[in-house]
Amino acid sequence: MTDSIDEILNNAPCGFLSFTDDKMIAIINNTLLKLLGYETHELQGKSMNSILPLAVRIFCQTHFFPLLKFYGKAEEIYFSLRSKDGTDIPMLVNAVRREHQEKFFNDCIFTPINQHTQITEILKKLAEWGMGSHVVNAAINNPEQLKFQRFDRTILFMDIRGFTAWCEQREPDHVATVLNNYYRHVEPIAAQFNPLKVSFTADEIMAIYATPQQGVKAAIAMQKAASDILKPENISTGCAVHCGNVIEGLFGGTGVRTYTVIGDVVNTAKRLEGATPAEEITISDTVYQSMSHLLEVEAKKPIDLKGKANSLIAWKLIKFHIIE
Repeated sequence: MTDSIDEILNNAPCGFLSFTDDKMIAIINNTLLKLLGYETHELQGKSMNSILPLAVRIFCQTHFFPLLKFYGKAEEIYFSLRSKDGTDIPMLVNAVRREHQEKFFNDCIFTPINQHTQITEILKKLAEWGMGSHVVNAAINNPEQLKFQRFDRTILFMDIRGFTAWCEQREPDHVATVLNNYYRHVEPIAAQFNPLKVSFTADEIMAIYATPQQGVKAAIAMQKAASDILKPENISTGCAVHCGNVIEGLFGGTGVRTYTVIGDVVNTAKRLEGATPAEEITISDTVYQSMSHLLEVEAKKPIDLKGKANSLIAWKLIKFHIIE
């Protein structure tokens, strides 16, 4: 591909931009340059991020770029481009992916639209799917909040027991359908308790909550929702909840970033979940002590965890007592 551009395309009544898989702008036409207020040399060879608002970068990283890579096209996508003077211009985007001289290019047509409020809400929702509403709102209101900070958080992990063995006996299409139904039914339940973020990794769900009460209530409801979906398949989930101080922030490099939490509390929550039998919920002693007056529990045998000098005290959750 050369840096030249056909005269007709260069002055077409819509914007044209082609970028490589490393997100570098290869070609941009005069129409789009004028709309954004740039000269050719200011954008050609530069990163796409230079004209993408923060929320749009998140959306593109989690949705638009993967869509192009895996399906070879993206149709009627809405997002904004940022002009040189800082104005965000809503666009209707159609794109195709093609190979030229052993290199892939993503050719995009941009059509300006006037539905700014509607498109902003669509972008916000799409970004929330990938990053969580807490993160997106923080980025919009105060980007400084995305820096590493310490918070007390409650971490919930839920995993399907025997999932690998179950998968080996089913067709991939059936596995995908069941897993998607599992996500579709459990995620809205998790959302009822105001999580900071919910993420999926294979058959595992991780949810981050602000308080132990939110986490425990969510665990009970999510476990029930999962059982309703998975019982016909003769599989079920185990769940664990732990709380404590974590480091929270936006992790990653310039290409891929995600907002998450790390620390011993997260690792311990994951290990507790791994030691939880099917159809049970395990809570750590920290969670129990913070709300013991609300819980009916059964003592578990102290759990030995790899990397831990002392056995961990944990409890099997029997019932949550709601106080009116």
